[in-house]
Amino acid sequence: VNILKQTDTDPENILALTFTNAGVVSMRDRLASIIGSSAYNIAINTFHGFCNDVIQNNPEYFPEYTESSNIDDITKIKLINNILEKLQLKYIYKNIKAKDIGSIIEKLKQENVSWQDLRDISIKAKDDLKEEDYYYKNQKEGQPKKIKKAYWEDQKKIEKNIELSYIYEEYEKDLEQNHFYDYNDMILLVLKKMK
Repeated sequence: VNILKQTDTDPENILALTFTNAGVVSMRDRLASIIGSSAYNIAINTFHGFCNDVIQNNPEYFPEYTESSNIDDITKIKLINNILEKLQLKYIYKNIKAKDIGSIIEKLKQENVSWQDLRDISIKAKDDLKEEDYYYKNQKEGQPKKIKKAYWEDQKKIEKNIELSYIYEEYEKDLEQNHFYDYNDMILLVLKKMK
């Protein structure tokens, strides 16, 4: 409102982004109540909706996605279940739900962490994990050193993350092969192109 009232900027030259569709409606209603019908000329969108529009309206910059579509939750779960069956996993058990793994991958993408980043971070953590950092204090000289249970728990968490990086890698390959992109890829694709 201040931009429109205090400058010569046209409503068509303003982009407002929010996190939810409810936020889009709320922003538009509030603007309309203050500035009237010109509020409908302002581009108000969610981050994902904006990025999807950029992809769809600029196919020359996203040729690999012109024939791709946004993956739905059911198809995502099927892909991840197939990956779990295909990979020989020791630490991520078969009883972990594909939906939960999908949520973890979604969070990683939201933080712009690729499968390679996850693997590199996890391998470094594994290399940095030292038994002596987990020895009980005040142990008697000459006795075998006792290691705290936390060492084995931390080691297991790291191994799970390494396995997760392989699931994530296969998931990305399957998306590409099947001409899909997921919800968070929309933002990542646009960020890469803008850079």
